[in-house]
Amino acid sequence: MDCALGTSFKKLHFLLLAYLALTATGSQATESVDGSVMSDSIIFVGSEYYPPFESLSADKQPEGFITDIQYAMSKADGTNVEVKLMRWEDALQEVQNGRADAVALIASKERSEHYDFTEPFYYVAHGLFIHTNTKEVDSLEDMQGQKVAVVKGAYAKSNIENANYDVELVLADSELECLELVSAKEVYACVEVIITTKRLTEKYELNVKLAGPPFWPRPYAFGVKKGNTKLQEELQNQLAQIIVDGTYSDIYKKWDSQIEWKPQSFWKSFGQLSWLMGFLLVILTVVFVLNTLLRRKVMHKTKQLERELKSSRDLQKKFVFNATHDSTTKLLNRKALFELLDEKIKYSFIHHDELFVIAIRITNVVSIISVFGYRKAIDIVVSVAKKLSKFDQALSAHFGDGVFIVSTKNQSDVDSIIQVLGDHSDLDSNQIYPVPVIGVFEFGGSPDGNLPRSSELVRKAITAMNYAERKRILVADYNPDIEPDRRNLQLLSDFYKVGCDQFVLHYQAQIDVDLEIITHVEALIRWMHPTLGLVSPYLFIPLLEESGNINKVTRWVIQEVIRFINGHKPQTDNIKFSVNITTRDLIDDSFIEFVRKAVKDLETNSLIFEVTESELLEEKDKAKWVMLELESLGISCAADDFGTGYSSLSYLNELSINEVKLDRSFIASLHKSDRAYKIVSSTIELAHALGLVVVAEGVEDRETYQVLSDLECDRIQGYLISKPVPGNDVLPLLGSRLQIKSHEKKTSSLS
Repeated sequence: MDCALGTSFKKLHFLLLAYLALTATGSQATESVDGSVMSDSIIFVGSEYYPPFESLSADKQPEGFITDIQYAMSKADGTNVEVKLMRWEDALQEVQNGRADAVALIASKERSEHYDFTEPFYYVAHGLFIHTNTKEVDSLEDMQGQKVAVVKGAYAKSNIENANYDVELVLADSELECLELVSAKEVYACVEVIITTKRLTEKYELNVKLAGPPFWPRPYAFGVKKGNTKLQEELQNQLAQIIVDGTYSDIYKKWDSQIEWKPQSFWKSFGQLSWLMGFLLVILTVVFVLNTLLRRKVMHKTKQLERELKSSRDLQKKFVFNATHDSTTKLLNRKALFELLDEKIKYSFIHHDELFVIAIRITNVVSIISVFGYRKAIDIVVSVAKKLSKFDQALSAHFGDGVFIVSTKNQSDVDSIIQVLGDHSDLDSNQIYPVPVIGVFEFGGSPDGNLPRSSELVRKAITAMNYAERKRILVADYNPDIEPDRRNLQLLSDFYKVGCDQFVLHYQAQIDVDLEIITHVEALIRWMHPTLGLVSPYLFIPLLEESGNINKVTRWVIQEVIRFINGHKPQTDNIKFSVNITTRDLIDDSFIEFVRKAVKDLETNSLIFEVTESELLEEKDKAKWVMLELESLGISCAADDFGTGYSSLSYLNELSINEVKLDRSFIASLHKSDRAYKIVSSTIELAHALGLVVVAEGVEDRETYQVLSDLECDRIQGYLISKPVPGNDVLPLLGSRLQIKSHEKKTSSLS
């Protein structure tokens, strides 16, 4: 809401205009008796960049609130009218040179030296507009030495010059150019009418925002060249006529949605109404005596306006409440909480009082929606809101999605809130309990001596809340150690910007132990970050899994591997390529269809999908069906990191697993630990008994290789064979023979 006057004043303004219309109608009648001659044609001029008041449409025709009034006035007495829109300075000059008759403009004392004005038909306010990335300022007094743009001939230009503000004025040809100078950072600010500026900013997508409150509320009227009183009276009579017959009201309602009034206080509106109604009653009494017919018309209008005023007051109260409260819970909304919390922070900062900010999330809201429906979830959220609203000395707000923020200066309130949210004695055993997590931030002053903003205190409370949810505890107090890693946030943000464009694949070879030939490779993803360098998947893969983006990455890897296989034939013939997938891919209903389309371009069955053992067990039923479908497409499946979960080989046998990869934690200590040796040897023996292939990863020395060879491990992967290398570097290894093991079979000393 950008304008300086409220909706209630709009209705009062109608009453005043109605009174002016009555007096003007009388003047019109007198003038007709005197035989004065009205103009046959009137030329109005105005600015072409002044929406929603006046501007040029797509077909270059004048349109707007003022334009509609001008055309309506001409119809009132049959006068012909022509509307011309141009640069504002040119429009003023046209009237002064006599090439145009009238212009709608802000009435002021200085302009009264050159113009005669009709009564006001609207009110506007100015604002200070700066670049969206510029530091906030409150008024022109804060702009010392800065460049400030105004439109040539505008009210703002003369007002700033007369007030002797210490700024450097830059004159713009139009309202649009004034804002474009700010958007391009050629000037610091532009002073213009708020309503018009907002429309221009939205239409032309300018990087401009309002700084500080509105100022210079002024009336808008029609102006004619000084001394042209006959035309002035004619315009006044026309304006009065469209007010009396309801045309003005219709025009106003047409444009009301674009002329956003800023609501003023109820008592101010009531005071204006009391004064104006008393004055209006006197006038209506006099008019009643003079003319019975006119009295009836005014009485009818008065009753209609009274009903509208009552409706307006009720709507205003409702609007104020709705603007500051959440519609679901009736608690404060985000904007209102921040404003009130800023005041509390200032008071606490000055008086050295404690201030607590509590963040609460109902963690099972989404589950309740899925199982019981949205209405049940709303009931749960409202029940929590009712509990919080009982703390009269605290500020309570609902941010949406079951997230609440509470601010209090009492430690006892904090303890009580935690107790109340954990107490479900008011619910019976058949009802669904809300499951909260709570973060608490205690503000006891600022270390740097600066006053913090409310948003920062809320952020810290939410950080503590998220920490509590991750740790699966009810309450967590904020401390700097639980702040999220900014590098992780940067990586996630960069992924949303560029997707998979910065990812590259490295390939690590696997050797067939019996043949001593490279027969398999595993595709391993890396992030070639422009500023962080080569980022390990151990850093970014968990982030993408938590944020729900891992499916997109998996599909990119599969497509890149297929492209690599087809693009490097015949080197890739008879070579199997392993790709890591996750349980999120397994439960994705569209995954199989994607794979089916992707492998159409693959000439041979050369893909193996690896899934970690623990993830397979989480979605066993779904995994079983998916693996059968993959098998029908010629794709093998492997249980990755085998030995770290709680499964058995017979259990995995149900899942169409073709091979298992022993976890590197067992391989690293294979020739050092008797326990690790026994686990590996028994696993290989049982896997072979079930017809499964065994792969060992993380092999870095010949001694480990020899032990695995003696245990008849099928394939080996590790730095001893090759580090993960780019695609072009792995090509010479494919199908090559490497003699690593001793052909004299030995028995490990650990056996």
